[in-house]
Amino acid sequence: MKALTIIKNKSTNSVGQTLIYYPANGAKSTVEYIVNSLNKDINSSIQKFTLLRYPVKGSLARSSAEYLGVNSFIFETSMKQTLSTRVKLQEKAATTLLSQLGML
Repeated sequence: MKALTIIKNKSTNSVGQTLIYYPANGAKSTVEYIVNSLNKDINSSIQKFTLLRYPVKGSLARSSAEYLGVNSFIFETSMKQTLSTRVKLQEKAATTLLSQLGML
């Protein structure tokens, strides 16, 4: 099955801030929780995170889900954000995931 692609910036093929997941083993509820948690603090609709299914073929996220049966996703922040903002978003996503898994 092909990946659903939403191009926010046609000149760069950028999909903006996204969480791209492989829909297996209940992954959807986990990634929705992460995205909703992040988007609560983002006011600009163009900066909000979106969910996309099916990482590209050959990616580690897709291969680990297909061959190992594990939940996997790719978390992408926009290059237009400052490095500090991108790091904070990555930290918040990781903290949210670990909390959701009962590891914090």
